Amino acid sequence: MWPFSQSAQEIELLQSVIDEMTRGNYDGAVPTLSGKLVPLSVSLKHLKSTYASTFIALEKQREELTAIINALPNALIFVAEGRVSLFNDAAREMFGLRPTDKGKLLDELELPQSLFDAIHEFLSGSERRLDTRTTPNALMQTFQVSITRLENQATGQPSLRNANFVASFTDISQRAKTDALRRDFVAAASHELKTPVAGMSLMSETAQMALKDGDTATANAMLAQIHTEAQNLQALVLDLLDLARYEDIAPADERTDLIKTSKTTVATRRQRAQDKGIALVEEYHGLGLQEVFVPLHEADVVIILDNLLDNALAYTDAGTVRIDVEADAIKHTALIRVSDTGIGIEEKDFDRIFERFYRIDKSRSRVSGGTGLGLSLVKHAVEKAGGSIVVASQKGQGTTFNVSLPII
Repeated sequence: MWPFSQSAQEIELLQSVIDEMTRGNYDGAVPTLSGKLVPLSVSLKHLKSTYASTFIALEKQREELTAIINALPNALIFVAEGRVSLFNDAAREMFGLRPTDKGKLLDELELPQSLFDAIHEFLSGSERRLDTRTTPNALMQTFQVSITRLENQATGQPSLRNANFVASFTDISQRAKTDALRRDFVAAASHELKTPVAGMSLMSETAQMALKDGDTATANAMLAQIHTEAQNLQALVLDLLDLARYEDIAPADERTDLIKTSKTTVATRRQRAQDKGIALVEEYHGLGLQEVFVPLHEADVVIILDNLLDNALAYTDAGTVRIDVEADAIKHTALIRVSDTGIGIEEKDFDRIFERFYRIDKSRSRVSGGTGLGLSLVKHAVEKAGGSIVVASQKGQGTTFNVSLPII
């Protein structure tokens, strides 16, 4: 009975090694046996070594694949039999997923409804792949969605509870918003350009007819008006070019003396203020007023000052236009305050005055040659420097624009 008892004990040792291998543990040693169990021991050692090498290779591949998936910028979710089998870091961050979400049914996840709508659209069709863009949801989120059906899909019409697929989601909310703004901008710019061009065409025809009739006075009046409209059109084109520059070119490493540029700009507006009977006042405070540099090209600083002063003069019929420039050494900030005693702005218009082509008083703006882009340009220039602009006004009480720019 003793040999049998010994064989049974050795078999139990082999069984324990096999059990450990089934649990993925290949570290334990295979015992050296004797007698008829030697070939079994040798085979098990070889099998264990082969499995261990294969397991290590597969584990390495799994780690590499996981690293690759997690490095992708778009969110990936793998679904097997309706359950989430894997998702990457981008999906975790985008949708707030947790490790415990693995293994859940897909419809148990708190994904935006627009994504479920895209998935249902995909499952109801027969195509292997779907690429679509969702409509903006309540949070104004827009997603680019790509869904690919996996080959091991069960027969029959798949549903959310038994489908096998991988879905890729990219948040394109900002891009969609930019596309919409660009479309609106092109439409608005086309309208703004069409108006002066149509007017110039009509006036040129009138001038030609007047010359044929010998009416030189009318012809000269039309030519003068054409010249004015051409100047307005030129100003509009230049403003459009400035907008394109802000949107398409990265900010350059520039610096400009704010005090010097401000004094020069104010000097160019004095005659216009005199002609309207408006007092133009300038004051400078802080840092000894030697040099105050801000991180903008001189053209950008001129755009800020030009447009704020021009607006103040255009919308003020009597009283004062004032510009105050203050340098705060502690906060390393330059403050520009342009105030007037003009017609003022209603509070409901505060959020819209920085929109392209938005005019509070269209008739006054056109008479003064305004393009409707001035304050939009100001905001772009200020934000380019990392600054801020706010407006304070009351209807009939005047307006004040406060600009804050960092000092370098």
